[in-house]
Amino acid sequence: MERREWAVKRMEESQREQWAKIFGENVRRLREKEGISVAEFAKYLHISQERLTRLEEGVIDKRLSMSVVFAIAGRFHLKEYQLFERGDV
Repeated sequence: MERREWAVKRMEESQREQWAKIFGENVRRLREKEGISVAEFAKYLHISQERLTRLEEGVIDKRLSMSVVFAIAGRFHLKEYQLFERGDV
């Protein structure tokens, strides 16, 4: 792999990590603002509590279904892209 290709790949990975962190922070903030427990929200999303906790920590695995993103956005009356934006959502 050329140096330039490596740099581009690393930049893309860094951007994905930043988006995952923003997404997780937004999900946690929204959930806590509504007074929803991790257990309750995980059940609503049909995922494990552990997976939700990791998602809120900014760890998004490749198996994350878009249906989970749609469900989160729908629960809080947001557009999906808003979950990936900085600031108060």
